[in-house]
Parts: sequence; C-alpha cells; structure tokens
Amino acid sequence: MASLEYPDENTTQAIDKLAKTARILSAVTLLSGLSDGSIPVDNAISELMNLGSIDLKSLENFDKTKVDKFIDKLKSVNLRDESKYVEESVRNLYTIQEKWKTVGNLTGLPDGNTYKKLYALNNIDVSSLKNLPFDNVLDLLAKPSLSEADVGSLKTSLTDISTKIGSTKTSISLEEMVKILESLKPLYIISEVFSLLGASSPPILGLHNADSFFTNFKFLDGLTSDADSALFDTLGKVISYRFVFHPTNRDYSSGFLNGFNDLNKLEEDSKDEWVQKLFGSFVRLDEVTSLVKLQTPMMEMDKKWSTHATPDVYNSIRRVMNIRQSLVGVTKKESKKDIEDILGTADNCWAFRSDRLANEAIKKFVKGTAELSRKVPAFLQIHKSNAQLKAEVIDKLSTSIKSGDLKEIRSAIIRLQSDIKSVLDGRSFKDIKMDIPYVPVITKFSTLDFTQDHKKAFDCLLKLKSGFKNIALSAKAILEIRDLKANLKSFDDLKSSSIVISESSSSLKSIRQLFGTIKAKNSTDTIKKLAKYSKPFGEAVNALVSADVALSKTKEFQSLIAQGRLIETTVEALDEIVLDKNFWKEWGDFGETVHQILSLTSKVSEWENEIEVFNGTSFDELAAVFPKFPELNDVEIDFMDRLSSLKLVNPVWTPNINELRDDFIKSLKPVLKLDLQFSRFKSAVAGMPETMKQVSRVLKGENEDLVVYPPPVKPDKPVDTERILFTIIIVMMVSCFFTT
Repeated sequence: MASLEYPDENTTQAIDKLAKTARILSAVTLLSGLSDGSIPVDNAISELMNLGSIDLKSLENFDKTKVDKFIDKLKSVNLRDESKYVEESVRNLYTIQEKWKTVGNLTGLPDGNTYKKLYALNNIDVSSLKNLPFDNVLDLLAKPSLSEADVGSLKTSLTDISTKIGSTKTSISLEEMVKILESLKPLYIISEVFSLLGASSPPILGLHNADSFFTNFKFLDGLTSDADSALFDTLGKVISYRFVFHPTNRDYSSGFLNGFNDLNKLEEDSKDEWVQKLFGSFVRLDEVTSLVKLQTPMMEMDKKWSTHATPDVYNSIRRVMNIRQSLVGVTKKESKKDIEDILGTADNCWAFRSDRLANEAIKKFVKGTAELSRKVPAFLQIHKSNAQLKAEVIDKLSTSIKSGDLKEIRSAIIRLQSDIKSVLDGRSFKDIKMDIPYVPVITKFSTLDFTQDHKKAFDCLLKLKSGFKNIALSAKAILEIRDLKANLKSFDDLKSSSIVISESSSSLKSIRQLFGTIKAKNSTDTIKKLAKYSKPFGEAVNALVSADVALSKTKEFQSLIAQGRLIETTVEALDEIVLDKNFWKEWGDFGETVHQILSLTSKVSEWENEIEVFNGTSFDELAAVFPKFPELNDVEIDFMDRLSSLKLVNPVWTPNINELRDDFIKSLKPVLKLDLQFSRFKSAVAGMPETMKQVSRVLKGENEDLVVYPPPVKPDKPVDTERILFTIIIVMMVSCFFTT
C-alpha cells in the first residue's frame, strides 16, 4: 500500500542509491584526507559525532573544577528580592527597545468598513470536511493502472469529497479576505511591544530598593571571571546535541547523514552490486570498510553523554549559558550614578496613557488574525482545487488512464488533503471572533492618542544612553540566576553532566589514536577529484533523505499536533485570572508550527509521488529527481519555550498539567531527532545535477567540464548552526585521462 507517508518502492530505491553513493564519496574523502593529513583528525571526529564547531581539546582537557566553582558561586549567591520588579522592568524595556527598532510603516492598515468585512468569515462552516475518504483515493491512485472496480470506487470517493467541499461554498470574496489579513500583519509585533509595555512598571529606584539593586549587581562581579566560555560551550553542545538535532556544517563527512552511526553501513555499501558497478576500479571499496572500526568507540561515548540528555538538564544548561552570555555581553561596569541617571531617564519615558482593555483587544485580534491568515488562503485553494477536480478529473477517469496521469492526480489530491487539514486545525471559523471590543484600536491605530503616547514612550527608550544595555544584560543575568535557584535540582544536573564530560577524556584520546591508524594504501588523482564533490553531493542527498525520514514520521507529527492542541484546549478553558500572563507568550503560535509541519509533509509526499524512477536506473538518470525537489520550509518546534510555559500553569487549577507535559515530551522526542532545517541545502540541491554530471565524468575517466558554481541560494532565514560558506570552484580542464 502506497499511503501518504510511505512512498513507493522505486522512490525508496532511488534515495537509497544516492545515499550509498554519498557515503562512499565521503568515505574515500576521509580516507584520503586522514592519510595525507589534509583533514585534521579533530575536525573529522567533531563532524561524525555532530559536535559542531566545538574545540575537541577543550573537551579532552575539560576542567570540571572550574565548572563546579562557577555553579557553586551561582548556588551561593544570596540575591535580595526587593529589587526584583526593577530588574524585570529593565529587562522588558530592553526587549521593547530591540523589537521597536524593527517596526515598519503602519499606513497600510484597513479602515473600519474594510476591517468589518472579516466578520463574515464567522459564517463559514467546514464541519463537512471532516473524515473524507482520502486514504482510499490515495491508495487507488498509487496503482500503475485501474480496473473497472477501481474506477468506480475512485469516482465514488472523489465525488463524495467534491460534494462535501461544494457544501462549504460561500459568497464571500476570499481573495479580498486574504488581502485584508495580509495588510494587518504589521500589527503582530506592535501587539507584543504594547503588551510588554502595558505589563511593565517604570524601573523607579526608590530608597527601599536602590541598595538591593546595586547589591545584586555587585554579586555579578565575582561571576564574570569564572564564566569560561569554552567550558560552558562544550558542556552545552555535548548535552544539547544529544537531546535535539542541531544542523552542523560537515566539510568532509556530509555523506554520513547520521554521523558515526552510518559508518557500519559501509560494509553493505561496498558489496552492493550497483555501487561496485558505479565506482568500478577507480575506488578500492575494500579500503572503505576500514572506517567501520571507528563506529563502536564513538557510539559508546555518545551513549554515556546521552544518558544525561533530558529536557530538564538541557534547560538548566541553557539557563547557565544565557547567564554567561549576558555576563560576557556587559562591556563596562556602570557606576551607581550612571545607573541612577539612565534609569531616571527611563522613568521619564513613562509619561503615556496605558489602556489595559485596548492592549487585550490587540492581543485577541493578533491571535485571530494569525489563525485566519493560515485558514483563509487554504480554504480559497480548496475551492480552486475542487473546481479543477470536477472539470478535469472525475468524469474523465477510466481504465485507459495513463500511469503518469494517475501520479499527477495523486499529487493534486495530496495538496488538497493538506489544505483541508490546515483549515480544520485549531479553532473553527465561527469561533475566531474578529468583532472584538475596541475595534477602532485596530482600524484607527496610527491616529489614536493611545498609539501616539506609546510611540513617544518607545522613541524615548531608543534614546537612552548606551550604558542601558549593560544594565539590562546584568538584570537579565540576575533574573536567570533567580530562575535557576528556584529549582535546586538544576545544580545537581549541571554537576552530574560535568562529571560525565570530564570522564570522556580517556575515551576521546583513544578515539583520536584510532583515527590516526586510518591509512589508505594510495590516493589516486580520481579520488582527489571526487573529494571536491563530496560535500555538495552529500548535502543534496541529505536534503532528500531528511525529507523522506520526516515524511515517514507523519504519525509522530500527528501525535505532537494532537498533544499540543489538547494543551491549548485545556489552558483556554481556564479563567484568565488564574492563568499566568506569560503563558501564551512562552507557548507561542502553535498553529504556525502545525502549518509548517503540514506544508512540509505535503510537499515531500507530492514530490515523492511525482518523481518517476525505475529499478535499475543509472547514476546519470538519478539526477532528474533534484530539479523537482520542492523548496521546503524550516520547521521550528520551539520546544523549550513550550515546555517552560507549561510550568506556568498552576496544578491547583489544572491537576493533570504534569501528565499533559509528560505526554507532550513523549510526542516531542522522535521529532526532535529529525533534521528539519532545509534552507541550508538549497544551494547544494540546485547544483546537484551539475555535481552528479562531474562525478560521473570522473568515474568514467573523462575530463571534467569547466564549471563555475554560482553563489549558494540564500536561506529564507538564518539557521542555528555554523553557516555554510560559499565558494566559487573553477575546475580546470586536463588534457589526459585520469590515472588510477
């Protein structure tokens, strides 16, 4: 059965062949580079163990006593509580400062009459779109041909789907609704800074709290010198990289998608008939298997680290790294007088009229707009797809329909199913109320006294002296220390983690020595030429395999979505009086995460359905799968913020909150191991047909073409990893055949 999450056998075979090729290319690159010293041993170990840019010497010489000293100092700091609200206010003002800088022009907001058109969306009823027979349709369309019975069943199911979609048709201009919603997006960030300002107080340094504020600042003086960046970067990366996948730049081993875990696949790869035929006599496949012996010691060390990779330990380490980052960011110790002057100026910025109800109206508006901005375009596309379904598909189905046409129809159905999931996810149209109180706050936003007063306050904050940043970073560090001290187990977690890391020294030395024994008998010109293409080849294949693995985890994604929605439903039922005001800020826009997941799985499923590869396809022909590979969005799970938000829910009002958190963590675990950062592979995927062409020519003993590679495609947004530097490679033509 070829369901949505399970591609047909031919697709799997194509990806498998490419993955084997990528592993062999990386293996010969490592063999050659380790033999002649062109690849540093430490770099190879870091890449295979997914440690990013970590300095292995800092890991081998990890000084547990320094870590313990810093942790003990944090634990013993006796912070005074009187100034807590001042510290919180300063932190909030700093956040407002940074976000206000990004606010653009608000002149394009809709007027009252235009905005009120959104009210009509409450009348849309999509309940009939639940439980449509998509599974039957997708299974039938996955067949190479249709029988009379298949055609009848397919027509019945498609007609049922089309009829129920038709029952949701509306006279509302959905195109106009999309434009109105788009014009409202600038208010998203405005809502955040307005809410933050409304929830804050002026950082007034009265006599009763001034001494406490300065005393807490002095505590930081004794911490900065012990905040050794290398030690805590090492601790943070080793633990966090075991708990959640972090994309890293692999210069030499990009073909080993799962790092050292893929080394044991080389035995099977080297015996594969297709691989042997491809590499022929140009590569000694028997030498490749010498890398397999590296796998076991790395796996054993990784297991020791992984025992401490839990959400709570990860969160504790993250807090310490945040403290360290804030301390290191302080460029100057501000004097007591400077602090008083700067915060006195900040107090003067508070001459504005705050309106709690208006702020609440904006928050509700933003939440509804964000949901509708996902639902309405999807609903519009559903009806466009249905029109095409009725006009071009249902009545034309027959036993003579070609296999290629079946694939095309299946791709369209996959897109339709994804759009319907987006519309059904979360609240229904009737429950997303846009006729909120204080509508003029939205429609006349830029001209209201309320808005102008806030703008004056924000502009005033931007003019604070540069020393304010030092004060704010110190306040942030103090607040992080308070949070850390609130759970004393955090300190035990940190110390136990540092013990595990410090005990890795001997294992690491052994692994380094083992790498030193890796020697290739000879490194031919062919291998050196192949090494040039190892990285882009591996990265392009990484995109395919990661997408394929993500699609295979469709059920796990569904579990995550269900658990997240259950939490939202539970919390929404609480009275706002008993809910911590920071919950929704920490939890974030889960609907956007759901949208990213549905978009990813839909695009990958559609792509795997479209690529036509057959058993025995040659290496050169496999290049055809890459131009069709979709541009995939990065998926941001934001798991730590969401886990932190659940701690803000009082068990008194929600007795099952801990159970919900545990279930949410269970649903998170398989997803956090996935590589969902696809933007970094755009360049490699785009250039893969040319890369494969050059690899093919090298393996055939032919001259390489003169190739100038274009700059990499810039990702839509930065990813939390070392950036892939772009290089322009010019391959000079040679006048003779390659020697082996």
